[in-house]
Amino acid sequence: MKPIITVSLLSFTFLTGCYTGVNSNTAFVPGINTAYFPAAPVSRKNSTILYTKDTAQKTLSGEKMYKMNCASCHFPKKDFVGPMLAGCRQREPDKDWAYRFINNAYYMQENDPYAKALLKKYKSRHLVFKLSKKELNAILDYCDSYLVPVQK
Repeated sequence: MKPIITVSLLSFTFLTGCYTGVNSNTAFVPGINTAYFPAAPVSRKNSTILYTKDTAQKTLSGEKMYKMNCASCHFPKKDFVGPMLAGCRQREPDKDWAYRFINNAYYMQENDPYAKALLKKYKSRHLVFKLSKKELNAILDYCDSYLVPVQK
């Protein structure tokens, strides 16, 4: 009985101590989780992130929604399971394409030429989300302004 308890406690300690994931239920606090998804800064000066009031609010909500809905399959500035999200509005056929795709992904992947090409390239189907245009734009604004962390 004693070895089972010891193994269980060690396993629990190992798993909780090694977890480095981002908790999407918490709001972004500058300096926390920046190795994973730093907030999009307006500018950098001596490694200090500076924000304007409007940009900070918009970025923080976009960042939170990105982490909750997109981060498992998309990186802002690098292809992953799906394409990078930065610059996607410039690559898409028209300005409302992303909104239609996010809310009707299955239909679009069967009927839309651009969505078919993405499916062929990435070999994975996109999930359907119900996001408003405002929410989607906040996510894409965050990804467009995302700065890749500098490796030390």
